[in-house]
Amino acid sequence: MSSAAEIFDSLPHPPRASEAARAHPAYAAARKSWAGAMARDKEFWLSAFADDAVVEDPVGPSMYSEDGSGQRGKSMLSDFFDASIAVTSSLEFDMLDALACGDEIVFLGTLRVGLGDNVMDTDIVINYRVNSSGVLLNLRAFWEFERASATIHPAS
Repeated sequence: MSSAAEIFDSLPHPPRASEAARAHPAYAAARKSWAGAMARDKEFWLSAFADDAVVEDPVGPSMYSEDGSGQRGKSMLSDFFDASIAVTSSLEFDMLDALACGDEIVFLGTLRVGLGDNVMDTDIVINYRVNSSGVLLNLRAFWEFERASATIHPAS
């Protein structure tokens, strides 16, 4: 498996993302989180987030957050990584577009999740907000469990 830094350097850019979106601090922070997730490097992934960051993935009540409030702080983010990212066999972020406004960026695309011998293609919109240092304060992922589960198919 490649290192998170190697993955970060080789991540493709969303084809429809403008130069302004690509230059936005949240763009780099989001991609850093992707690289950490793809490499299963929890420390690299956590380093993309502020100490009091909140992850809502998915937004609302879910198997990861029964009350829908998400995970706040590095300890809870670490637990989330173990429960949701580390258990996958692979992750691939296939983002089509990125739109940046203020201190936030939104990505639209598909998250391909390896589940052993199977793959799940998750249509997703991910919103990231950064602080003045370009560190993630919030990740809000919009996706539907039932819709994603319906896409599970054998890996090719």
